[in-house]
Amino acid sequence: MNNILKRRRRSIGAVNVYSNTKSINFDATDDYMVSGSNVSYDEGSFITWAKYTGASNQIFWHVSGNYYLYYLSGSILRFRHPMTGSTNVTANINDGNWHCIVGTAEGGSGSSSTIKIYVDGSLVVTDTDTRTYTVTANVITLGAWPTPSLVLNGSLDEVAFWSSVLSASEVTELYNSGTPIDLSSDIGNYSSSSNLLNWWRMGDGDTYPTIQDNQGSNDLTMTNMTSGDIVADVP
Repeated sequence: MNNILKRRRRSIGAVNVYSNTKSINFDATDDYMVSGSNVSYDEGSFITWAKYTGASNQIFWHVSGNYYLYYLSGSILRFRHPMTGSTNVTANINDGNWHCIVGTAEGGSGSSSTIKIYVDGSLVVTDTDTRTYTVTANVITLGAWPTPSLVLNGSLDEVAFWSSVLSASEVTELYNSGTPIDLSSDIGNYSSSSNLLNWWRMGDGDTYPTIQDNQGSNDLTMTNMTSGDIVADVP
């Protein structure tokens, strides 16, 4: 009963202090966004809210081709981290609806490492391996790779990265039955706000062509895009 009451209080309070009304739409031709500074993600977690349809070979985001989230074909997503190489995820989300993709990477170079991918709050794949690798520092590009060969036919919202490994209960809290939450404050089972590295809200509070990093200082620049690509379509 206490947990139910806690969730009700959180939901009621969130309406007053947090609003998500915008996302970024990509035209499947040459739209992309790129960060102003390099990132170097290793052990940690990410969240990406995505809505997409169409042909295979669509990229959500990548860092130098070594760390990426990619729609391969059919019902297959691919996440690549040098900890384990490429991890394929079977999930039927190429349907034009919003879906929440969360990944965690636990381990490091030369040690036993584990990748977990969650879709809409549920764990769909676990991949374990031991590899020696070097973390690559480069800009993060969203919506195209190599620019602009593989392109996204869809929208992205609430993209974020953490330096810590999120727990399954935190992932459930983040999914929140299909409605994004405020990542800047611990709430319910989510307790990792202090480990948040980057958080791009994809339109909320942004002014074209800059997409603000709401946690760090690594803003994105909309490229080959217009202010009309900031749309009122959200999870």
